[in-house]
Amino acid sequence: MKKLILLLFAINLYAQSPKQVLYSFYDWKYPKIKIESTTIGVIVEDPSNNSVIDNQVSAYVIKNLNLRNLQIVAPEKSDYLLYIQPISTELTTSVEKINNINDVSYIGKIIFSSRLNFTIKRKNEIVYTKDFNYSQAISDVSTYNNYSIKTEEIANSQVQKLLKNSSVTIYQNCRDTYANTVLYHFFKEIKETIDFSRVEETLALYKFTDNDFEQINQSVDAFEFTRKLEDNEENYLKIKNLLLEKIQFWETEVSKYDYNNKKTKKIYWALMANISTAYYALGDNAKAIEFKDKALLVDYNKNYRYLSEMPEKKIKNLSFLLDSEGKPFIDFENNDFSKKQNFDAVYFTNKKGKLLINSNVSDQEIVIRKNRVEVIYHVLACSKFYDFLLSIVNDFNEKEEDKSLFFKNTDNYFFNLTKHYNDRSKELLVADLKNFNMEEKKTILTASNKIYDLTDVLYKRLEQSQKINSESQYSEFLKTIVKLQDLLAHYAGTSKKEDLKALTNMVFITQDQALLDLPYLGFLADELTTEGHSDYKSHPKMYQALFKQYKKTFNNLMASTVLKNLHDKEVIKFDEIMYSFYMPLSREKIENVNIKFKNQYNSDSILRLLMLYSK
Repeated sequence: MKKLILLLFAINLYAQSPKQVLYSFYDWKYPKIKIESTTIGVIVEDPSNNSVIDNQVSAYVIKNLNLRNLQIVAPEKSDYLLYIQPISTELTTSVEKINNINDVSYIGKIIFSSRLNFTIKRKNEIVYTKDFNYSQAISDVSTYNNYSIKTEEIANSQVQKLLKNSSVTIYQNCRDTYANTVLYHFFKEIKETIDFSRVEETLALYKFTDNDFEQINQSVDAFEFTRKLEDNEENYLKIKNLLLEKIQFWETEVSKYDYNNKKTKKIYWALMANISTAYYALGDNAKAIEFKDKALLVDYNKNYRYLSEMPEKKIKNLSFLLDSEGKPFIDFENNDFSKKQNFDAVYFTNKKGKLLINSNVSDQEIVIRKNRVEVIYHVLACSKFYDFLLSIVNDFNEKEEDKSLFFKNTDNYFFNLTKHYNDRSKELLVADLKNFNMEEKKTILTASNKIYDLTDVLYKRLEQSQKINSESQYSEFLKTIVKLQDLLAHYAGTSKKEDLKALTNMVFITQDQALLDLPYLGFLADELTTEGHSDYKSHPKMYQALFKQYKKTFNNLMASTVLKNLHDKEVIKFDEIMYSFYMPLSREKIENVNIKFKNQYNSDSILRLLMLYSK
């Protein structure tokens, strides 16, 4: 009886057939063409006029071009250039015949078709070019008088009527299809042509249903976590390390079984198949073939495609990427620019009259333009901040009864704030004007002197008021001096407003007030958030006045028409800053601003917008 049980166990054990279990891993997909560089320039060309919709390739969808192994740089900085050109879009109609069981019916369809082209050049020589065509039915009609359409003529008539009567909806569907579907597949085609990528592939492993193979089964079950796993570096390495670990275990296990023994050959085959598959998943195709050959020593499942074809196909696909030493010409596994692409480097020829600082503008020119705008930025901001201080001076300082320039009581914090901005106004007089011509310098200094004179008088009024209250013997003499300074500051001639208008006319292409108030918005944000400046807990009344000004100025900007003149590339850059700092700041509870936005102010976004409007 004991021998019978052992015999039955042995028959059950050796009669086991491997059971395939499917998991996942991320493998490399190779490009169709060889780009012998880690950089590429991108040029988006003007769309043709042959289009039913605006078919430009906008800066919004360029972000679909998140290449992994190629870093996008300015066109003049790479030997390789990718040219993107929208060619045409069109609407057509068609009638489709439907053969039913007992009769025939017809459907009229409205078809939206798009055509684009991308071309790769190396040093002005075409390496690859392809027309991309995409068509999709965006609307249809299948009934007439509540019945299916029975003739081709009626179907054609009804679809023409649909096109005419629903044109607004249909054209909107075309725009949505183009932006969300056509361009997505277009950029996908580009990436598959020129870039390395990781794609999800099937990891086919083998286990057994019998519990006596528990260790082998557990080694396979360890890959359960790979199902629907996100492709990132951490998971990629996790799968890789697990494969290496299990290869070592399977090689140890397979040595226990004889492939010549019909009772154990399937176990041997399953383990060798697992090892071969694991090496394939690791990208070691030579090892995968070596262990595939060992598995095929067994007269079992010799036609299994995964073992025989996949490694050999991968070797063939990889061959054109190898250098003279048999190694890939590029370290594609370790190059990853996908999370840090500089889409600002993309060159747009399709400006269509919109304002844009394109990627062909040299770094030196950017520095010059930024310097010019930065000077004007401080002039405009100091002017507007003076107006603000003057408007609230009586809220913080008690006037003398004779309604003179002076004050009976002064607020120390208001005095210090005025002194700070008086110092900033004084700095205008020594600004770096090397990038301005003589006429421009004269206009800037005229406006700057006017702003400083006015701000300095306000500061002296507060300063002398404090001295008057503590040193009464000098009161009349000091009052006379300050009154004289005030008279000179308001001397008949050009006003501050006129000086500023002359300045902004000289520098900017528009006099939009929301644009000219941008520097003031920056000064207010700086004052509200920078450590060591205004503080809500210490000076709540002044902080509330500043915050009120900030929200008013910000809301005026967002309600203005300034952005309508910008190329969408610039709108994206502007929005990134506005929605990450300026807008959240405007909506924050006042008591949280100092803490939540501490030292986050950066003037670059405002300077760039002013640069776009500078002459």
